[in-house]
Amino acid sequence: MSQGKICLAIAILALAASARTAPAQNLLTNPDFDSPAGLDGWTTHSGSTVLGDDSGSCTTSGVVDGLSGISGGEQYFWMSSQQCILVDPGANPEMFLAGMYRTTGNVFARIYLQRFSDSDCSTGIGFTGMIAGDSSPEWNRIAGTLEIASGTVAVRLMADNNVAILGAPVFTVQWDRFYLGLAPEIFLDDFEFESGSACHWSSIVD
Repeated sequence: MSQGKICLAIAILALAASARTAPAQNLLTNPDFDSPAGLDGWTTHSGSTVLGDDSGSCTTSGVVDGLSGISGGEQYFWMSSQQCILVDPGANPEMFLAGMYRTTGNVFARIYLQRFSDSDCSTGIGFTGMIAGDSSPEWNRIAGTLEIASGTVAVRLMADNNVAILGAPVFTVQWDRFYLGLAPEIFLDDFEFESGSACHWSSIVD
């Protein structure tokens, strides 16, 4: 066997080994609101939600269509994942969080994590920092790194929208494509998002 073929064989074996040991990239089980799950696994704390048309026109997926509600005398929308995700700040002191939203309301968009001291997310001990964005009538992706403080055993993802001006009227907002992982997101599913194709990835290779 030539030296080139040997090097290629070694590279293939190394790639296969890493694929077997690599953890799932997105720790969320329903980040894209795909069928048949829809909104399963998500809770609305302020306002209301229904399943809307997908941000990338995928007929087997959807988005959160949110409507604000009154909280503390102001219009506010707040939702969270029901999924309790175990973390280890000693081994992984940072996590990567992302999400996509759009709204015509004069509101801010924020994503962050609630921290818990137990493995079933029953004892809250505060929140991480926040990743924020301004009002955007077009789909806008916000993403960043969050520090996981010592003593955190588990986390839950939170997303909210609060008004930029007090006394603002009721507003609508859409959320899609949440991401939470130990490493930066590699694929945003560009086939769907950038080109507007009918759905996610094709299973056919010519």
